[in-house]
Amino acid sequence: MICEKCSNTDPKAGTSTMQISAGEKTRRQILEGALAVIDKEGVDAVTHRRVGIEAEQSHGVVSYHFPTRDALIQKAFEFHLGSAENYMSALGWRSDQRLTRAHLSKLLTRLVARELADARSIKIDLELSLYGARKPALAELFDNWVRIGCENLSLALHHSGYDHPDELARSLINLVRGFLLEYLTNKTLTKFDFQARLELLLPASPDVEM
Repeated sequence: MICEKCSNTDPKAGTSTMQISAGEKTRRQILEGALAVIDKEGVDAVTHRRVGIEAEQSHGVVSYHFPTRDALIQKAFEFHLGSAENYMSALGWRSDQRLTRAHLSKLLTRLVARELADARSIKIDLELSLYGARKPALAELFDNWVRIGCENLSLALHHSGYDHPDELARSLINLVRGFLLEYLTNKTLTKFDFQARLELLLPASPDVEM
């Protein structure tokens, strides 16, 4: 995924203590305002005026930083995604680590638990997917984010000796995404439900004799 934020608050990648300028702070307030609108009302509700109200900025200030509506939406989604590498790192992930079945289950369940704790993020991801179907540049942005995550997971699976690491990585990522999508209409789901489903599908660790 594209890393829009190299300092301070990053919804998916964590935080940094690096100082930012007043202009950058305003810009980030606007992007957060756009994400709030997307969360509450969907992408179609995003306008410079509506985002300005949410971000407590004037229509003129929003237009100055983001002259077009498309630019505002694009940058808001980039801001939301952040860096795939930083996101995985925040989960305690290393692409060179050896993954046993138990480690893999723990890592993916931790990822789901983090997303379930922030339903706004799940809704924005869904909006991003739907809007991306109409906007090729945005679809490429999201696909790149997912691709990097899959490549990193595949590399670790390969190092750990799993068969078909590319296909397994993609299947596991899709399982995560499908579960989070289901959660939007079934709020009773928990990380334990995900873990139970995951346990049914995970192959045995390569070093375990069957």
